[in-house]
Amino acid sequence: MTTVRCITPQLSTPQYRPHLTLTAKQPSNPPYHQPSKLKHTMSTSTANPQRRPYTGSCHCGFVRYIVYLTLPHDPPSPRNRRDANGQIRQMIYRCNCTTCQKTGLLHVRLPSPPDDFLLLSPLDPLRELGDYQCFDKLIHFLFCRACGVRCFSFMGEWELNEKEVKDPVSGEVGVRKVWSPKKGWVEDMTRYMSVNAQTLDAGQQGLDLREWTEKKWVMYLDCLEEKEDDGASSFDTATYDRPFAGGMLVPRVVDVTQCGAMVGDLGIW
Repeated sequence: MTTVRCITPQLSTPQYRPHLTLTAKQPSNPPYHQPSKLKHTMSTSTANPQRRPYTGSCHCGFVRYIVYLTLPHDPPSPRNRRDANGQIRQMIYRCNCTTCQKTGLLHVRLPSPPDDFLLLSPLDPLRELGDYQCFDKLIHFLFCRACGVRCFSFMGEWELNEKEVKDPVSGEVGVRKVWSPKKGWVEDMTRYMSVNAQTLDAGQQGLDLREWTEKKWVMYLDCLEEKEDDGASSFDTATYDRPFAGGMLVPRVVDVTQCGAMVGDLGIW
């Protein structure tokens, strides 16, 4: 008979660490509307694809943005992601690399970031947000310093503009200063923009993340292992069927009848 003992390691005296509390600063540009005014109602997609504005935010509300999405989504072929004019089409995908997995990103890549993404607050994200960079340190994986939520990732030039913005909830139109990728911005090896769809505000017309999985709108990339550079893109092996090793599906809600409760399934299937 083998006896297994659990040996408790000897711990050194812990060093004093001062208590650190982070609170959201007053945004340099106040939110266009308060999150509490959002009408959280069940949303269903319209029959015909429509480009419309959707609001998104971090948990504490310091980061606020408007993104223009075309829904219902028309998933592009992984190997043909451009339209007849050569412009990149809207893409929704999950990547199984450690960066995307550990930061919880559900990528939405926009056809024209200067026209499709407006940051309402803060107006100087590279200074006012946390900025995580890894590997080649090119992409800014920005996050709210108060609540830790990552709304978007960015690489390239940007600018401040005054734009007429229509509030997606109230319908009111007003001119305000916004941050956005610089006009003329074209995606390439030095320019990158991805919005984290998990930070979209719930209850907006035509927006139902469950639908994204159920209708297989989410593309899955295999970027966990570094592959030999043969000129192929990670999109060349992408699929809409299921995640690659190390990846996960979009979160969904399941009914656990044996427990008599509704629970959130983290989607790690």
